[in-house]
Amino acid sequence: MRPLSFLLFIGLANALFIPWRRTAKSSDITVLNFASVLEQMESDFYSQALKSFTASDFAVAGFASGDIPVTEIQQLASDENSHLATLQAAVKALGGQPITGCKFDFSSALTDVNTMITFAQLMENVGVSAYLGAASSISDPALLSAAASIMTVEARHQTVMNIMNAAAPIPQAFDLALNPSEVLSIAGQFLSGCSLDITATPPLSVTTRASQNGTLLEFQSSALNGTSSTGLYCQLIAGGAANTTMQPADSCLVPAGVNGPMLVMLTKDTRDVGSKNRTAANDNIVAGPSMIIIIDEQDPLGQLVRPGESNSTSSTTTSSTTTSTSATSATATASAFTTVLSAASASTSTTSTSASTSSVASTLAATSVTSTSSKVLSTSVSSVTTTSISTSTTSSAISATSTSAISTTAVTSAVTTTASSVVSTSSAPSATSATLSASGPFTTTISPSQASAIIASAASSLLAAIPSI
Repeated sequence: MRPLSFLLFIGLANALFIPWRRTAKSSDITVLNFASVLEQMESDFYSQALKSFTASDFAVAGFASGDIPVTEIQQLASDENSHLATLQAAVKALGGQPITGCKFDFSSALTDVNTMITFAQLMENVGVSAYLGAASSISDPALLSAAASIMTVEARHQTVMNIMNAAAPIPQAFDLALNPSEVLSIAGQFLSGCSLDITATPPLSVTTRASQNGTLLEFQSSALNGTSSTGLYCQLIAGGAANTTMQPADSCLVPAGVNGPMLVMLTKDTRDVGSKNRTAANDNIVAGPSMIIIIDEQDPLGQLVRPGESNSTSSTTTSSTTTSTSATSATATASAFTTVLSAASASTSTTSTSASTSSVASTLAATSVTSTSSKVLSTSVSSVTTTSISTSTTSSAISATSTSAISTTAVTSAVTTTASSVVSTSSAPSATSATLSASGPFTTTISPSQASAIIASAASSLLAAIPSI
Protein backbone atom coordinates (compact mmCIF):
# COMPACT_ATOMS: atom_id res chain seq x y z
CA MET A 1 0.00 0.00 0.00
CA ARG A 2 1.40 3.39 -0.92
CA PRO A 3 1.98 5.80 1.98
CA LEU A 4 -1.08 7.81 0.99
CA SER A 5 -3.44 8.66 3.80
CA PHE A 6 -7.17 8.29 3.42
CA LEU A 7 -7.68 12.03 3.82
CA LEU A 8 -5.17 12.74 1.08
CA PHE A 9 -6.97 10.33 -1.22
CA ILE A 10 -10.32 11.96 -0.53
CA GLY A 11 -8.74 15.35 -1.22
CA LEU A 12 -7.48 14.09 -4.55
CA ALA A 13 -10.85 12.62 -5.41
CA ASN A 14 -12.50 15.94 -4.65
CA ALA A 15 -9.95 17.80 -6.75
CA LEU A 16 -10.59 15.47 -9.67
CA PHE A 17 -14.34 15.22 -9.72
CA ILE A 18 -16.42 16.73 -6.93
CA PRO A 19 -16.33 20.40 -8.07
CA TRP A 20 -18.71 19.55 -10.90
CA ARG A 21 -21.87 19.38 -8.81
CA ARG A 22 -24.04 20.25 -11.76
CA THR A 23 -26.29 18.49 -14.17
CA ALA A 24 -24.26 16.24 -16.46
CA LYS A 25 -25.10 14.71 -19.78
CA SER A 26 -26.38 11.16 -19.49
CA SER A 27 -23.51 9.99 -21.71
CA ASP A 28 -20.97 11.25 -19.16
CA ILE A 29 -22.67 9.34 -16.35
CA THR A 30 -22.98 6.21 -18.52
CA VAL A 31 -19.26 6.26 -19.32
CA LEU A 32 -18.27 6.84 -15.68
CA ASN A 33 -20.55 4.04 -14.52
CA PHE A 34 -19.17 1.72 -17.17
CA ALA A 35 -15.62 2.59 -16.12
CA SER A 36 -16.51 1.93 -12.48
CA VAL A 37 -17.78 -1.56 -13.39
CA LEU A 38 -14.50 -2.31 -15.16
CA GLU A 39 -12.65 -1.14 -12.05
CA GLN A 40 -14.88 -3.41 -9.95
CA MET A 41 -13.99 -6.27 -12.27
CA GLU A 42 -10.25 -5.66 -11.97
CA SER A 43 -10.41 -5.15 -8.22
CA ASP A 44 -12.43 -8.33 -7.70
CA PHE A 45 -10.13 -10.35 -9.95
CA TYR A 46 -6.98 -9.30 -8.11
CA SER A 47 -8.65 -9.92 -4.77
CA GLN A 48 -9.55 -13.46 -5.83
CA ALA A 49 -6.06 -14.01 -7.27
CA LEU A 50 -4.40 -13.02 -4.00
CA LYS A 51 -6.65 -15.47 -2.15
CA SER A 52 -5.95 -18.23 -4.66
CA PHE A 53 -2.16 -18.09 -4.93
CA THR A 54 0.72 -17.61 -2.51
CA ALA A 55 4.26 -16.39 -3.02
CA SER A 56 5.44 -20.01 -3.22
CA ASP A 57 2.98 -20.65 -6.06
CA PHE A 58 4.52 -17.79 -8.05
CA ALA A 59 8.04 -19.07 -7.33
CA VAL A 60 7.10 -22.49 -8.68
CA ALA A 61 5.70 -20.75 -11.79
CA GLY A 62 9.16 -19.37 -12.56
CA PHE A 63 9.35 -15.97 -10.87
CA ALA A 64 12.71 -14.93 -9.43
CA SER A 65 10.93 -14.22 -6.17
CA GLY A 66 7.36 -15.12 -5.36
CA ASP A 67 7.09 -11.93 -3.34
CA ILE A 68 7.51 -9.76 -6.47
CA PRO A 69 4.18 -10.63 -8.15
CA VAL A 70 2.32 -10.69 -4.84
CA THR A 71 3.52 -7.16 -4.00
CA GLU A 72 2.70 -5.86 -7.48
CA ILE A 73 -0.77 -7.41 -7.51
CA GLN A 74 -1.49 -5.95 -4.08
CA GLN A 75 -0.53 -2.52 -5.43
CA LEU A 76 -2.64 -2.91 -8.54
CA ALA A 77 -5.61 -3.95 -6.42
CA SER A 78 -5.14 -0.87 -4.24
CA ASP A 79 -5.13 1.37 -7.31
CA GLU A 80 -8.28 -0.25 -8.69
CA ASN A 81 -10.05 0.29 -5.36
CA SER A 82 -9.05 3.97 -5.39
CA HIS A 83 -10.29 4.36 -8.96
CA LEU A 84 -13.55 2.65 -8.12
CA ALA A 85 -14.28 4.84 -5.09
CA THR A 86 -13.48 7.99 -7.04
CA LEU A 87 -15.59 7.07 -10.07
CA GLN A 88 -18.58 6.20 -7.91
CA ALA A 89 -18.20 9.49 -6.04
CA ALA A 90 -18.11 11.30 -9.38
CA VAL A 91 -21.32 9.63 -10.55
CA LYS A 92 -23.09 10.74 -7.36
CA ALA A 93 -21.70 14.27 -7.65
CA LEU A 94 -23.07 14.50 -11.19
CA GLY A 95 -26.53 13.44 -10.07
CA GLY A 96 -26.29 9.81 -11.17
CA GLN A 97 -26.69 6.50 -9.40
CA PRO A 98 -23.63 4.23 -9.21
CA ILE A 99 -24.08 0.71 -10.58
CA THR A 100 -24.03 -1.92 -7.85
CA GLY A 101 -24.81 -5.60 -7.61
CA CYS A 102 -22.38 -6.76 -10.29
CA LYS A 103 -21.06 -10.29 -9.86
CA PHE A 104 -17.94 -11.72 -11.47
CA ASP A 105 -16.97 -15.32 -12.22
CA PHE A 106 -13.25 -15.83 -12.81
CA SER A 107 -13.15 -19.58 -12.19
CA SER A 108 -11.74 -20.28 -15.67
CA ALA A 109 -9.00 -17.68 -15.22
CA LEU A 110 -7.79 -18.78 -11.78
CA THR A 111 -6.95 -22.41 -12.47
CA ASP A 112 -3.20 -21.83 -12.06
CA VAL A 113 -0.66 -19.01 -11.83
CA ASN A 114 0.21 -18.98 -15.52
CA THR A 115 -3.42 -18.72 -16.60
CA MET A 116 -4.07 -16.01 -14.03
CA ILE A 117 -1.06 -13.90 -15.12
CA THR A 118 -1.97 -14.31 -18.80
CA PHE A 119 -5.55 -13.28 -18.09
CA ALA A 120 -4.41 -10.27 -16.04
CA GLN A 121 -2.24 -9.08 -18.92
CA LEU A 122 -5.19 -9.26 -21.29
CA MET A 123 -7.53 -7.62 -18.79
CA GLU A 124 -5.20 -4.65 -18.31
CA ASN A 125 -4.74 -4.23 -22.07
CA VAL A 126 -8.50 -4.28 -22.59
CA GLY A 127 -8.92 -1.83 -19.71
CA VAL A 128 -6.59 0.72 -21.29
CA SER A 129 -8.38 0.31 -24.62
CA ALA A 130 -11.71 0.83 -22.87
CA TYR A 131 -10.71 4.18 -21.37
CA LEU A 132 -9.23 5.28 -24.67
CA GLY A 133 -12.28 4.29 -26.68
CA ALA A 134 -14.78 5.86 -24.29
CA ALA A 135 -13.05 9.24 -24.29
CA SER A 136 -15.06 10.68 -27.17
CA SER A 137 -18.30 10.00 -25.27
CA ILE A 138 -17.30 12.37 -22.43
CA SER A 139 -18.61 15.85 -23.18
CA ASP A 140 -17.01 17.75 -20.27
CA PRO A 141 -13.34 18.52 -21.04
CA ALA A 142 -12.41 18.74 -17.37
CA LEU A 143 -14.05 15.40 -16.71
CA LEU A 144 -12.18 13.95 -19.66
CA SER A 145 -8.84 15.08 -18.19
CA ALA A 146 -9.74 13.56 -14.85
CA ALA A 147 -10.66 10.24 -16.46
CA ALA A 148 -7.41 10.36 -18.43
CA SER A 149 -5.51 10.61 -15.13
CA ILE A 150 -6.85 7.14 -14.36
CA MET A 151 -6.17 5.79 -17.85
CA THR A 152 -2.47 6.65 -17.65
CA VAL A 153 -2.12 4.66 -14.44
CA GLU A 154 -3.98 1.75 -16.02
CA ALA A 155 -1.38 1.87 -18.78
CA ARG A 156 1.32 1.41 -16.13
CA HIS A 157 -0.60 -1.62 -14.84
CA GLN A 158 -0.58 -2.92 -18.41
CA THR A 159 3.21 -2.60 -18.49
CA VAL A 160 3.61 -4.45 -15.18
CA MET A 161 1.56 -7.36 -16.48
CA ASN A 162 3.42 -7.40 -19.78
CA ILE A 163 6.67 -7.81 -17.83
CA MET A 164 5.21 -10.55 -15.64
CA ASN A 165 4.37 -12.46 -18.82
CA ALA A 166 7.98 -12.04 -20.03
CA ALA A 167 6.62 -9.87 -22.85
CA ALA A 168 7.93 -6.52 -24.07
CA PRO A 169 6.96 -3.87 -21.49
CA ILE A 170 5.83 -1.49 -24.24
CA PRO A 171 5.41 -3.62 -27.38
CA GLN A 172 3.85 -0.90 -29.56
CA ALA A 173 4.03 2.88 -29.82
CA PHE A 174 0.24 3.27 -29.76
CA ASP A 175 -2.60 1.63 -27.88
CA LEU A 176 -5.80 0.27 -29.38
CA ALA A 177 -9.20 1.85 -28.71
CA LEU A 178 -12.38 -0.10 -27.91
CA ASN A 179 -15.80 1.50 -27.54
CA PRO A 180 -18.04 0.39 -24.64
CA SER A 181 -20.07 -2.04 -26.77
CA GLU A 182 -16.87 -3.75 -27.92
CA VAL A 183 -15.47 -3.90 -24.39
CA LEU A 184 -18.69 -5.48 -23.10
CA SER A 185 -18.47 -8.05 -25.87
CA ILE A 186 -15.01 -9.03 -24.63
CA ALA A 187 -15.54 -8.77 -20.87
CA GLY A 188 -19.20 -9.75 -20.62
CA GLN A 189 -18.56 -13.45 -20.06
CA PHE A 190 -17.50 -12.76 -16.49
CA LEU A 191 -20.17 -10.19 -15.65
CA SER A 192 -23.69 -10.74 -14.34
CA GLY A 193 -26.23 -9.21 -11.99
CA CYS A 194 -26.21 -5.62 -13.25
CA SER A 195 -27.33 -3.64 -16.29
CA LEU A 196 -24.95 -1.20 -17.98
CA ASP A 197 -27.34 0.38 -20.52
CA ILE A 198 -24.95 -0.79 -23.24
CA THR A 199 -25.52 -3.39 -25.95
CA ALA A 200 -22.56 -5.66 -26.65
CA THR A 201 -21.35 -6.34 -30.17
CA PRO A 202 -21.51 -10.04 -31.19
CA PRO A 203 -18.66 -11.77 -29.30
CA LEU A 204 -15.85 -13.55 -31.11
CA SER A 205 -13.64 -16.33 -29.73
CA VAL A 206 -10.22 -17.12 -31.18
CA THR A 207 -9.77 -20.82 -30.48
CA THR A 208 -6.31 -21.38 -31.92
CA ARG A 209 -3.87 -23.08 -29.57
CA ALA A 210 -0.32 -21.72 -29.11
CA SER A 211 -0.58 -18.98 -31.74
CA GLN A 212 2.47 -17.14 -33.03
CA ASN A 213 3.43 -15.13 -36.09
CA GLY A 214 2.22 -17.09 -39.13
CA THR A 215 -0.15 -19.36 -37.18
CA LEU A 216 -3.60 -20.07 -38.59
CA LEU A 217 -6.39 -18.55 -36.47
CA GLU A 218 -9.67 -20.36 -35.93
CA PHE A 219 -12.89 -18.78 -34.68
CA GLN A 220 -16.14 -19.42 -32.84
CA SER A 221 -19.07 -17.04 -32.45
CA SER A 222 -22.79 -17.24 -31.84
CA ALA A 223 -23.11 -14.91 -34.83
CA LEU A 224 -21.97 -17.75 -37.10
CA ASN A 225 -25.03 -19.81 -36.12
CA GLY A 226 -23.01 -23.01 -36.12
CA THR A 227 -21.67 -22.52 -39.63
CA SER A 228 -18.05 -22.15 -40.68
CA SER A 229 -16.34 -18.85 -41.36
CA THR A 230 -15.86 -19.71 -45.05
CA GLY A 231 -16.83 -16.77 -47.23
CA LEU A 232 -16.10 -14.25 -44.48
CA TYR A 233 -12.99 -12.16 -43.90
CA CYS A 234 -10.79 -11.71 -40.86
CA GLN A 235 -9.45 -8.23 -40.26
CA LEU A 236 -6.62 -7.61 -37.79
CA ILE A 237 -5.25 -4.31 -36.57
CA ALA A 238 -2.41 -3.32 -34.23
CA GLY A 239 -2.01 -0.09 -32.29
CA GLY A 240 -1.35 2.98 -34.43
CA ALA A 241 -2.43 1.36 -37.70
CA ALA A 242 -5.02 3.21 -39.75
CA ASN A 243 -6.10 0.15 -41.70
CA THR A 244 -6.51 -3.53 -41.04
CA THR A 245 -4.67 -6.55 -42.38
CA MET A 246 -7.34 -8.43 -44.31
CA GLN A 247 -7.48 -12.15 -45.15
CA PRO A 248 -10.10 -14.84 -45.87
CA ALA A 249 -11.41 -15.97 -42.48
CA ASP A 250 -10.75 -19.65 -43.20
CA SER A 251 -7.06 -18.94 -43.92
CA CYS A 252 -6.39 -16.13 -41.45
CA LEU A 253 -2.75 -16.01 -40.32
CA VAL A 254 -1.18 -13.99 -37.51
CA PRO A 255 0.78 -11.31 -39.43
CA ALA A 256 4.56 -11.46 -39.38
CA GLY A 257 6.51 -8.84 -37.49
CA VAL A 258 3.78 -8.04 -34.95
CA ASN A 259 4.41 -8.06 -31.22
CA GLY A 260 1.79 -7.13 -28.64
CA PRO A 261 -2.00 -6.74 -28.81
CA MET A 262 -4.09 -6.93 -31.97
CA LEU A 263 -7.84 -6.68 -32.52
CA VAL A 264 -9.49 -9.36 -34.65
CA MET A 265 -12.86 -9.02 -36.37
CA LEU A 266 -14.88 -11.17 -38.75
CA THR A 267 -16.52 -9.21 -41.59
CA LYS A 268 -18.91 -9.86 -44.44
CA ASP A 269 -16.76 -8.24 -47.11
CA THR A 270 -13.51 -6.37 -47.70
CA ARG A 271 -14.60 -2.94 -46.50
CA ASP A 272 -11.94 -1.86 -44.03
CA VAL A 273 -13.04 -1.67 -40.39
CA GLY A 274 -9.84 -0.13 -39.04
CA SER A 275 -9.70 2.77 -36.61
CA LYS A 276 -10.72 5.32 -39.25
CA ASN A 277 -13.64 3.33 -40.62
CA ARG A 278 -15.03 1.25 -37.74
CA THR A 279 -18.28 3.19 -37.34
CA ALA A 280 -18.88 3.84 -41.02
CA ALA A 281 -18.48 0.15 -41.84
CA ASN A 282 -20.11 -1.16 -38.66
CA ASP A 283 -22.71 -3.11 -40.66
CA ASN A 284 -19.82 -5.08 -42.17
CA ILE A 285 -18.76 -6.61 -38.83
CA VAL A 286 -20.17 -10.08 -38.20
CA ALA A 287 -18.45 -10.66 -34.84
CA GLY A 288 -15.81 -9.09 -32.67
CA PRO A 289 -13.52 -7.54 -32.02
CA SER A 290 -11.57 -10.01 -29.98
CA MET A 291 -8.09 -9.18 -28.71
CA ILE A 292 -5.02 -11.37 -29.07
CA ILE A 293 -1.65 -10.58 -27.50
CA ILE A 294 1.31 -11.86 -29.47
CA ILE A 295 4.48 -12.53 -27.49
CA ASP A 296 6.87 -13.45 -30.27
CA GLU A 297 9.87 -13.74 -27.97
CA GLN A 298 10.76 -13.30 -24.34
CA ASP A 299 11.82 -9.84 -23.25
CA PRO A 300 15.11 -9.44 -21.27
CA LEU A 301 13.41 -7.44 -18.52
CA GLY A 302 10.69 -10.04 -18.19
CA GLN A 303 13.31 -12.75 -17.95
CA LEU A 304 14.86 -10.97 -14.96
CA VAL A 305 11.52 -11.01 -13.18
CA ARG A 306 10.57 -14.47 -14.35
CA PRO A 307 13.71 -16.42 -15.33
CA GLY A 308 11.90 -19.74 -15.00
CA GLU A 309 9.36 -18.87 -17.69
CA SER A 310 11.34 -20.89 -20.24
CA ASN A 311 10.40 -23.99 -18.26
CA SER A 312 6.88 -22.92 -17.52
CA THR A 313 3.91 -23.48 -19.79
CA SER A 314 0.21 -23.32 -19.25
CA SER A 315 -2.87 -24.23 -21.16
CA THR A 316 -6.41 -23.66 -20.07
CA THR A 317 -9.60 -24.76 -21.72
CA THR A 318 -12.98 -23.12 -21.19
CA SER A 319 -16.25 -23.61 -22.99
CA SER A 320 -15.14 -21.19 -25.67
CA THR A 321 -11.38 -21.28 -26.06
CA THR A 322 -8.01 -22.83 -25.41
CA THR A 323 -5.09 -20.50 -24.62
CA SER A 324 -1.49 -21.69 -24.44
CA THR A 325 1.57 -19.80 -23.20
CA SER A 326 5.19 -20.85 -23.95
CA ALA A 327 8.69 -19.38 -23.60
CA THR A 328 9.16 -18.37 -27.21
CA SER A 329 5.69 -17.50 -28.39
CA ALA A 330 2.27 -16.94 -26.89
CA THR A 331 -1.07 -15.49 -27.74
CA ALA A 332 -3.28 -14.44 -24.85
CA THR A 333 -6.67 -14.22 -26.49
CA ALA A 334 -9.63 -12.18 -25.50
CA SER A 335 -11.67 -15.21 -26.40
CA ALA A 336 -10.77 -16.20 -22.85
CA PHE A 337 -13.15 -13.36 -22.13
CA THR A 338 -15.75 -14.06 -24.81
CA THR A 339 -18.28 -16.87 -24.64
CA VAL A 340 -21.84 -16.24 -25.75
CA LEU A 341 -23.53 -13.68 -23.50
CA SER A 342 -26.88 -11.98 -23.48
CA ALA A 343 -26.82 -8.38 -24.62
CA ALA A 344 -27.39 -5.72 -21.97
CA SER A 345 -31.02 -4.66 -21.58
CA ALA A 346 -30.71 -1.13 -22.94
CA SER A 347 -28.95 0.17 -26.04
CA THR A 348 -26.66 3.08 -26.57
CA SER A 349 -25.18 4.38 -29.79
CA THR A 350 -21.84 2.90 -30.84
CA THR A 351 -18.92 5.14 -30.03
CA SER A 352 -16.72 6.13 -32.96
CA THR A 353 -13.22 4.82 -32.42
CA SER A 354 -11.79 7.29 -34.89
CA ALA A 355 -13.44 10.13 -33.01
CA SER A 356 -12.15 8.80 -29.71
CA THR A 357 -8.63 8.68 -31.07
CA SER A 358 -8.88 12.30 -32.14
CA SER A 359 -10.39 13.33 -28.81
CA VAL A 360 -7.73 11.59 -26.78
CA ALA A 361 -5.01 13.02 -28.99
CA SER A 362 -6.32 16.51 -28.27
CA THR A 363 -6.44 15.78 -24.57
CA LEU A 364 -2.94 14.39 -24.48
CA ALA A 365 -1.67 17.42 -26.36
CA ALA A 366 -2.61 19.50 -23.32
CA THR A 367 -1.16 17.14 -20.75
CA SER A 368 1.87 15.41 -22.20
CA VAL A 369 5.31 16.18 -23.58
CA THR A 370 5.98 16.05 -27.31
CA SER A 371 9.34 14.55 -28.28
CA THR A 372 11.66 16.53 -30.52
CA SER A 373 13.99 15.27 -33.19
CA SER A 374 16.97 15.83 -30.90
CA LYS A 375 18.24 12.52 -29.54
CA VAL A 376 19.07 14.09 -26.22
CA LEU A 377 15.66 15.71 -25.81
CA SER A 378 13.81 12.66 -27.07
CA THR A 379 15.60 10.52 -24.53
CA SER A 380 14.84 13.01 -21.80
CA VAL A 381 11.07 12.88 -22.25
CA SER A 382 10.60 9.48 -20.64
CA SER A 383 13.28 10.25 -18.07
CA VAL A 384 11.71 13.52 -16.92
CA THR A 385 8.35 11.92 -16.28
CA THR A 386 9.62 8.85 -14.44
CA THR A 387 8.96 8.54 -10.71
CA SER A 388 12.16 6.62 -10.10
CA ILE A 389 15.07 9.10 -10.09
CA SER A 390 18.53 7.75 -10.85
CA THR A 391 21.27 8.34 -8.28
CA SER A 392 23.89 8.83 -10.98
CA THR A 393 25.28 12.32 -11.36
CA THR A 394 25.53 14.17 -14.63
CA SER A 395 29.31 14.08 -14.57
CA SER A 396 29.51 10.34 -14.03
CA ALA A 397 26.83 9.66 -16.61
CA ILE A 398 28.72 11.40 -19.39
CA SER A 399 32.22 10.25 -18.53
CA ALA A 400 32.75 8.82 -22.03
CA THR A 401 35.91 9.60 -23.98
CA SER A 402 34.13 11.40 -26.79
CA THR A 403 30.77 12.92 -27.60
CA SER A 404 29.94 10.09 -29.97
CA ALA A 405 30.65 7.55 -27.26
CA ILE A 406 27.91 8.79 -24.94
CA SER A 407 25.51 5.88 -24.63
CA THR A 408 21.74 6.16 -24.58
CA THR A 409 21.78 4.84 -21.03
CA ALA A 410 24.25 7.52 -19.96
CA VAL A 411 22.26 10.28 -21.59
CA THR A 412 19.04 9.00 -20.01
CA SER A 413 20.69 8.87 -16.58
CA ALA A 414 22.20 12.31 -16.98
CA VAL A 415 18.99 13.96 -18.11
CA THR A 416 17.01 12.19 -15.40
CA THR A 417 19.29 13.50 -12.66
CA THR A 418 19.49 16.97 -14.16
CA ALA A 419 15.73 17.14 -14.57
CA SER A 420 15.27 16.13 -10.95
CA SER A 421 17.42 19.01 -9.76
CA VAL A 422 15.73 21.43 -12.14
CA VAL A 423 12.31 20.59 -10.78
CA SER A 424 13.43 20.92 -7.18
CA THR A 425 14.84 24.39 -7.73
CA SER A 426 12.51 25.83 -10.36
CA SER A 427 9.48 28.00 -9.79
CA ALA A 428 7.20 25.49 -11.47
CA PRO A 429 3.93 24.76 -9.64
CA SER A 430 4.01 22.12 -6.97
CA ALA A 431 1.87 19.87 -9.13
CA THR A 432 4.89 19.43 -11.41
CA SER A 433 7.09 18.26 -8.56
CA ALA A 434 4.37 15.89 -7.41
CA THR A 435 4.24 14.33 -10.85
CA LEU A 436 7.96 13.64 -10.88
CA SER A 437 8.50 12.54 -7.33
CA ALA A 438 5.43 10.61 -6.26
CA SER A 439 3.42 7.72 -7.57
CA GLY A 440 -0.22 7.02 -6.94
CA PRO A 441 -3.48 5.86 -8.46
CA PHE A 442 -3.88 9.07 -10.49
CA THR A 443 -1.62 11.09 -12.78
CA THR A 444 -1.12 14.81 -12.17
CA THR A 445 -0.99 16.89 -15.35
CA ILE A 446 1.38 19.71 -16.29
CA SER A 447 1.03 22.23 -19.07
CA PRO A 448 3.09 22.09 -22.28
CA SER A 449 4.97 25.24 -21.23
CA GLN A 450 5.95 23.67 -17.91
CA ALA A 451 7.09 20.49 -19.66
CA SER A 452 9.08 22.47 -22.22
CA ALA A 453 10.84 24.44 -19.48
CA ILE A 454 11.85 21.25 -17.69
CA ILE A 455 13.21 19.63 -20.83
CA ALA A 456 14.98 22.76 -22.02
CA SER A 457 16.75 23.21 -18.68
CA ALA A 458 17.76 19.55 -18.57
CA ALA A 459 19.07 19.59 -22.12
CA SER A 460 20.93 22.86 -21.55
CA SER A 461 22.74 21.44 -18.53
CA LEU A 462 23.62 18.27 -20.38
CA LEU A 463 24.89 20.03 -23.50
CA ALA A 464 26.94 22.45 -21.38
CA ALA A 465 28.84 19.51 -19.97
CA ILE A 466 29.73 17.98 -23.35
CA PRO A 467 32.61 20.40 -24.29
CA SER A 468 34.48 19.41 -21.14
CA ILE A 469 34.76 15.81 -22.25
